[in-house]
Amino acid sequence: MKLTTGCLLRLFLTLMVIALVCEGKSPSTTNKDDDECHDENGGCAQNCINTPGNYTCACHDGFILAPDGKDCIDKNECFENKGGCSHQCVNSLGSFECKCNSGYSLISSGKQCEFGEWCRIMHGCDHNCRTSSTSNKVECFCRTGYFLHSDGKRCVRSCELGNGGCQHKCNTTADGPVCSCAARYLLNLDGKTCRASCSVNNGGCERKCMDSINGPVCQCPEGFKLHQDGRSCIDVDECEKKMDGCSHMCENIKGSFECVCPPGYKVSSDYKTCVDIDECVMKSTCDHKCENLPGSFKCHCKPGYQLYGVTHCADINECSVQNGGCVYNCTNTEGSYKCSCKEGLKLHPNKHDCIDMRQCTTVVQQPNSVLTCVPVGPKEQHCVMTCEENAFLINDAGYLNSTSISFRCGPSTNYEWTNMPTGKLPQCSRNILAPSLTKKARFVLIRDSCSVEPVEAEMIKKNLTDIFNYDQKYKCNNSCQINFVEFSCGSRRKKFQQMAKRSGKKLVTTEFELQINPREISYNCDVDCRSKKTRKKFNKILKKARQSIKGQKFSIRLYNKEYKPMKKSFKPEKAVEELCVNGTQLINKTCIGCSYGTYYDIQTKKCTLCPWGTYQDKEAQFSCIECPNWQPGSGQEGATTLEQCNDLCEPGTYSTSGRKPCLLCSVGTYQPKYGRISCRPCGMGLRTKSTGSTGFQDCLVKVTCKAGHYYNISTQTCSSCPRGFYQPRTGQDFCYTCPGKTMTDFEGSTLAEDCKDRRCGQHMGDYYGILESPNYPGNYPVNVECVWKIKPQKQRRILIIIPQIQLADNDKCEDKIIMRKTKNPYSQNSYETCESRERPIAFTAKSKKLWIQFKSTGNKTAQGFSIPFVAYNEEYESLVEDIVRDSRLYSTSQHQQIFKDRQLLTVLLEVIATPYSYLKYFNVSQSMFPPSFINLLKPKVRRFFQS
Repeated sequence: MKLTTGCLLRLFLTLMVIALVCEGKSPSTTNKDDDECHDENGGCAQNCINTPGNYTCACHDGFILAPDGKDCIDKNECFENKGGCSHQCVNSLGSFECKCNSGYSLISSGKQCEFGEWCRIMHGCDHNCRTSSTSNKVECFCRTGYFLHSDGKRCVRSCELGNGGCQHKCNTTADGPVCSCAARYLLNLDGKTCRASCSVNNGGCERKCMDSINGPVCQCPEGFKLHQDGRSCIDVDECEKKMDGCSHMCENIKGSFECVCPPGYKVSSDYKTCVDIDECVMKSTCDHKCENLPGSFKCHCKPGYQLYGVTHCADINECSVQNGGCVYNCTNTEGSYKCSCKEGLKLHPNKHDCIDMRQCTTVVQQPNSVLTCVPVGPKEQHCVMTCEENAFLINDAGYLNSTSISFRCGPSTNYEWTNMPTGKLPQCSRNILAPSLTKKARFVLIRDSCSVEPVEAEMIKKNLTDIFNYDQKYKCNNSCQINFVEFSCGSRRKKFQQMAKRSGKKLVTTEFELQINPREISYNCDVDCRSKKTRKKFNKILKKARQSIKGQKFSIRLYNKEYKPMKKSFKPEKAVEELCVNGTQLINKTCIGCSYGTYYDIQTKKCTLCPWGTYQDKEAQFSCIECPNWQPGSGQEGATTLEQCNDLCEPGTYSTSGRKPCLLCSVGTYQPKYGRISCRPCGMGLRTKSTGSTGFQDCLVKVTCKAGHYYNISTQTCSSCPRGFYQPRTGQDFCYTCPGKTMTDFEGSTLAEDCKDRRCGQHMGDYYGILESPNYPGNYPVNVECVWKIKPQKQRRILIIIPQIQLADNDKCEDKIIMRKTKNPYSQNSYETCESRERPIAFTAKSKKLWIQFKSTGNKTAQGFSIPFVAYNEEYESLVEDIVRDSRLYSTSQHQQIFKDRQLLTVLLEVIATPYSYLKYFNVSQSMFPPSFINLLKPKVRRFFQS
C-alpha cells in the first residue's frame, strides 16, 4: 500500500476529528464568505454583486445580461413605445436618442418636440438654449447625460448616459467617453463594443480557439473539420475520401482512421502497410516444425509422428495398421517402430521381411574400397575389404587405425556392424582429421578509457591473429586463429589496480580464445600421432606468449599506437577443448567426415542419414541431393548413389532381394509397399482383378466399404471404424489408429482431423499462464469437461484476458465456460458465457482465487479458446482496473490485434506480472505497440505513480 505525504496528512486530520467527537467536542469552523467579485470582477463584464455563498452579474441601464450570465449586451429601448419619444427613436449601444421631424427640435426633456429650430440655427447649439442668469445672454446647455464641450456649443455624451455607449467599461474625458473591456475581453475596432477572447468559455468553440482581430476563431484538430455553425467539430471520414494510404482495408474512427489487415497480417511500423505475421517466431506455435506462410503458417511433424489439433504432433502407432508391414513381430517406439523375426530368421535389409540366417545379403561394395569375396560353403563367403590410398577404416566407434579388414558372411558370421548408418560393414573414409585444440587466455591492458568500440575489438582480434601466425617464434604457419575477443573493465589483482590509480588510467582485461588446427594425417603420422604433435605445439605457443608478455616484447597495435600487456598478466585456462570443423563430428578423439549417404546437420552438429528421396555420393557434405522423379516410399534411407533412388521393387511387384528386376504380384495377392520380397494374400480365397495389385481395394469382395468403414474378412461385411480410428478411403480392410492419446468423437470417422486430444490444456508459470480448451487450436471434443483452479500468491490479484472465444452455436447454451470463486454455484461470479465473441475483453477477477469450468455437450464443436491470465501485485489494482475498464482499450482494430498477437500478449503478461521486466522491452516497445495504445496507457500510468 502506498502512503504519500498527502495521504498521511489526511489520515491524521481524520483521526483528530474522530477524537474530538468522541470527547463530546466538535472542531471549530468559521463560515466566511468567499467574495468571488474580488477576483477579476467575478468574470462579469460590468457589475458583480456578491451574495452569501454565491454571486451574480448585473448590467448598467440600457444593457441586459447575455445568455452566458456574465457579458452585457445592448437593450433596444425603442422597441417599447419608441422609448417615450414623441417623434423618432434611434437606438444606440447602452442607450437611445429621440429625434424630431423636420422643422422641430427637442425640448430639454430630450423626448418631446416643439416647433422651430431657432436655437440650432441662430446659436449653433447641439441641444438647447437658455438665457444666462448672470450675463443675460443666450447660452447652450445639454440634456441629462451630456456635458458641454469647451467650444460652448457641442454636447458630448458622458458615461452616465447608457454607459457612454461602451459595452463594458466607460471613462469620461474632455473629448468624450473612452471605452475599455472587462478582463478576458477584447475591444473591437469600433472602439465601443467588446468581444470575448478565447479565455471566456473557450470562445464558444468545441475544440481549439484562436484570438483574432475579428474575434475568436474556432479550429479543429487533425481528423476533424469545422461545422457550418463555426463552433463545432465533425469527424473527417478519411476512408471515404481515400486519404488513408492503407495497403489493404481502412477503418474510420473518431478523429482519425486505422489501416486494417486481413487475418495473418499486421500493420508495419508505418501503420499503413500490412506485413505478414511470422507465427513461427514463437517456438511454442508448433510442437515440431513450423513453416511460415503468407498470412498463415503450417505445422509439420517429424517422421513417425502425425499432426493433430492444427499444431500438435503425436507418435504414430505403425504396428496398429497391418502390423506395420512386418512379416512377424512389430514393436512400436516413439517416433518409429521395429520389425523382428522369429528364431532361425533374420531381418532383410528392407527392415520388414525375414530371411534365412544362412543368406548372405550384407556384402556390398563400399566407396573408397576394394572388396574381394571367396565362397567357402554353399551359402558362406570369406571377404577382404581394403581401403584405397589415403583412406582409413571407420565405424560407429570411430577411427579403427587400419586400412583393411576380413570377415565371413553366412551362418557362422560373428562380426556384426549393426550401428553403421549404411550397413553392417565398416567404411573407408578419406575425411579423417585430428581435432583442433582451443584454449581461453587473458591479459591486462592499461588505457585512457575502459570502453572498447566494436571497430577496436576487430582490430585487436586481427592483431592477435597476425602475431601468432606471422611471428616466427610462435611457428603457427597459418594454423592458428582467434575465435573471439572479449573485454571487461578492471582487474582482480590489487597490484595492477594500484598501478592504474597512480597513472590515472583504466585497466582493460582482454580475454581471447586461441585455436590451433592440425595438419592432415598420413600413413607416416596417423590420428594419434598428429594429435600428440598438435598438443605439444599448442603448449609451446602459449609458453612463448607468456614469456613475450613478461619480457614486454608482446604489443597490440591500435590506431598507430602500441599497447603492451602488463607484466605477469597473461593467464591461460587449464581446460583444452577439442573441436571439429563443420562437416565432421568428433568420435573417440577423431574428427570424421560424414560418410556417403549422410549429411552434416548444422543444428545438431551430427551426421544424419539422407532421408527417403535423397542420396549423397560424397563425404563431409551439408545436405543431400534430391532424387529425380522420386515417388514416396521408393528408394532407401541413407542412399549413397543415384541408382539407389529408384532401384527397389515398386508396389504391386516383388523380388527375392526386393530390388529390380521384379515380378508382378500374382492373382489373389497385392503389395502396397516398395522393396518387398513377397506379396500379401487377399485372404478367405478372395481374388484380385488381375496381377500386379497394389492394395486390398483390388480384391474382389461382396461389398465395397465406404470411407469411415473397413472390410471384415471373417464376416465379409463392412464395419464402422471404432472410436479412436478413422479411414479416409473406400474399399479398405483396416482403419488408421489415432496418434498418441487422441480420440475421435464418434465411430465411423473419415478424417485424421477427427482425432482430438481430450486433455485440458494449461501452461502455468509463477505469475502468469494460459488455459486452453482441449485440442486447441483444433476443435474441442464433444462431451468433455475441464476444471482449472487459479490461486495466486499473497498480495496478488488475477487479471483475465480473453482474446476471443469460439463456442458451438447452440440454442440450449450447452457449451459453456464459467469463472467464479469456487465450484459452489452461488459463489461470486466473475465471468460466464456460452456464446462466441471475436472482440477481446480483459477484466480483474472479483475474488482472490478462481474456479474455472468448461463443459461441452451435444454433437457440435468449435475452436474453443486460449485464455491468458496473470497474477499482478495488488498494489497496482487501481491502475489495472483503470486500464481494463476503459472501452478505448478494445475499440480499434489495432488494439484488438494486440490481444490476438501471441508475441505481444506474452510481453504484456510478463510486464504486468513483473513491471521491472519492462526494461527488457523499453527500446522496442514504441515499435511493438501502436502509438494510440501507448498514448492510452501513458497518462494512466503517470497519474497512478504521481498520486
